[in-house]
Amino acid sequence: MTLLTLFRDRGTALSEPFIKFMRSREAEQLMGDPAAFTLLAQIAYRAKRTNGVCMTSLEPGQALIGDHKSVGLTQKAYRLAKKRLEKYGLATFQGTNKGTIASMQNGLIFEINAENLPENRGQARGKQGASQETIQGASSNIDENNLNSIGYNKNKVLEGQAEGQSKETQGVSDGATNKNKEERNNNLSANSAKADSQVSEFFELLKRYPDHRLIQDAFSAIAVTRKSGKVSDSILLAELRYWDQFSVEKVERSILAYIDGCHHLDGKKENYLRGIMRNDNGAAIKGHGQHHGGSSIVS
Repeated sequence: MTLLTLFRDRGTALSEPFIKFMRSREAEQLMGDPAAFTLLAQIAYRAKRTNGVCMTSLEPGQALIGDHKSVGLTQKAYRLAKKRLEKYGLATFQGTNKGTIASMQNGLIFEINAENLPENRGQARGKQGASQETIQGASSNIDENNLNSIGYNKNKVLEGQAEGQSKETQGVSDGATNKNKEERNNNLSANSAKADSQVSEFFELLKRYPDHRLIQDAFSAIAVTRKSGKVSDSILLAELRYWDQFSVEKVERSILAYIDGCHHLDGKKENYLRGIMRNDNGAAIKGHGQHHGGSSIVS
């Protein structure tokens, strides 16, 4: 479990922005299309939820999405998944100089708790909304050849598992010496102790911030600058250590400037946020005397 996950779990979960995965026949059918399901989940996770100001002018229910690597798909599978989501009436896509903007068309599969999102954006625009028949008809054509196109091959997976089990058995039969086992156990214990120490330091550094939601937003914004959408624990801990030299007020003002300016969506990483902190002159950020509690990094 990562530090960011721990942070979210220990925070005020009920007041945080959330995504509902709808238990419906449409959802069940879409799960038969792994690539399209994965892409829609990525869109739902990144989608803007409020009408807060953002230089990208995204509307609620829209998201800037990365390339195929950020979703874990091949380029071909990514392209086909976009086409199928449009065919199902679940999402539309528009290319811009800042990246591809994906627009959720309804909440049949994922409900993102957005403000002012039409019940069915597709129908509002005169397009046919998604239906069980639409998704079922398309997903029924998904066989093992389709799965192979997104890099999944059941036979190879099974072969790999069998090969791994065979090697493991061989290793056991060869017999590791007691000394090697002891060294491995010592290494595991050392790594575990180090991880525990980092977790303790992480939450100790967090104590001085009254608005944990804002800190979580900052971490999530930094993650957006990665193609993988993830950020390592060492980076998060390093940022908290760096911020500790500044006042809480300066840190919060700088984070708001970074997020509300949508600098993370321009790919500007944590070093840019550090620069904002160093250059902060104590002036209140225009339109934000204090943190607006319902905001989010995708807002």
